[in-house]
Amino acid sequence: MSGMKSLMGDTALYGLSSILARVLNFALTPLLTVVLSKSEYGVNSLLYVSIAFLMVILTYGFETAYFRVSQKAGADEPTVYSTAMWSLLASSLLFLAAMAWVYVPAAELLRMGDRPELVLMMAWIVAMDVVAAVPFARLRAQRRAKRFVAIKITQIAVNFILCYAFFLILPQAGFWLPDLQVGWVLIANLAASAAMIFMLLPEFFAMQRRFDVGIWKTMLAFGLPLLLAGLPGVANEMADRFFIEYLMPLGEAKEAVGTYSAIYKLS
Repeated sequence: MSGMKSLMGDTALYGLSSILARVLNFALTPLLTVVLSKSEYGVNSLLYVSIAFLMVILTYGFETAYFRVSQKAGADEPTVYSTAMWSLLASSLLFLAAMAWVYVPAAELLRMGDRPELVLMMAWIVAMDVVAAVPFARLRAQRRAKRFVAIKITQIAVNFILCYAFFLILPQAGFWLPDLQVGWVLIANLAASAAMIFMLLPEFFAMQRRFDVGIWKTMLAFGLPLLLAGLPGVANEMADRFFIEYLMPLGEAKEAVGTYSAIYKLS
């Protein structure tokens, strides 16, 4: 009975963080639709759709693979965890290095060629969220729900508070760079992701200098099908923004994406 109560308590905590995330993200929509132009909100939407796709690709199913492999009878959990972490850290660093090289062409591909710095900020957000995926999975596997939720809520709260501060308080204080626009949203997200990484440092320090190729291959064999299954799910949910962007005339596309995305969020 005590085990059931503990499970129900953990489930309630995970549900709380998920609900709070949805509520606060929804609460940001009225702010961003007021302070950003339609085209700027369209840029914001396209960047976050790109983040969703990149998260699926760059975690390559290792969050779930960690659960699967570490829970097997006789599994050496510290080695499984360390192998997964070294893999994600290495691929994330390679991703950042690649983006530092191609961020200008990537911005042009997204039709944001005049603002390539947004793509660089997006890449850092993705990298931080990717390397946090397995530590969060480990917290859940170890049933450390309170710590999991505390970190998630802190991340959400930092992003929410900074967005409101950047757009409502800084202009009144005379410290405002109007050309940044969507850049302020990404800076808030970067700060929130940095706060998350800071709170997860004990989990990073728990990594060992171990990398088991056999375990890595097992995790990859389990994770890659999840990647392939995840991409259509994200595409079904979000790819419509890209269709609007690339099928409409260049001068109208961003505004159309912004209008569509705002209505989609509020509906």
